[in-house]
Amino acid sequence: MKSYIKHLVLISLIALSVPGYGEVFSLWPNAGKGNAGNAETALNPKNVWNEPVTINDVRLELNVGLIDMNAGDLVALLLKLFPNAKFATNSNTMLVIIKQEDGSEKRLLLVMLGENSPIIQFSMTVPPKFPENFTWPACLPRPDDSTPVKYMYFSKRNAYYGEFKTGVSPALGLEEISNKISHEGWTATVKRTSSEHENTGEIFMKSKPLAVMLVNFDPKGSGFVFTRPLK
Repeated sequence: MKSYIKHLVLISLIALSVPGYGEVFSLWPNAGKGNAGNAETALNPKNVWNEPVTINDVRLELNVGLIDMNAGDLVALLLKLFPNAKFATNSNTMLVIIKQEDGSEKRLLLVMLGENSPIIQFSMTVPPKFPENFTWPACLPRPDDSTPVKYMYFSKRNAYYGEFKTGVSPALGLEEISNKISHEGWTATVKRTSSEHENTGEIFMKSKPLAVMLVNFDPKGSGFVFTRPLK
């Protein structure tokens, strides 16, 4: 179970930290200030672990827990505890956004694994707005024309994730990044292609020290890079 949850950590952090994430869901009509209370413990989750994370130079903490409750009872309890919070759902995920008095937001991401399985709760308090000016990590390569959007640093695993906007094509962006990091010992191992057979992503490996880097571009001008050591 813990191994499966760890695979969801990055997805949960993106969901919890991106202001417009709820737009991809079917938003419930409730809005406004929720009944904040102690939202992280309101559903009585069994704590699995806490994950320190830095987002755009802001130090935060991701809390992960398991809830022994079926989805129907969970929804009813959420509506009772937080009637004025913002809710967003898809087929197996629910995002709950609860405004705090200081302007910050308590965010709960609830992942339903299926019948007779516990519900995973990811929770984090995020500031009203993340800094627009921050120090982009040197270990995250990006094209020269790009504009940083966000980075995340996972101190427990010494892993970095970054997003940026760029005007170059995916193929040219990958070529530029590959040239930048080749002198550091990085070598491309796998090339992924879109339906038009344009190279949009690569996986790089480095042996000294052993590490992996994933780079990907989408057709809308966004780029993503993730890197972490393998030992």
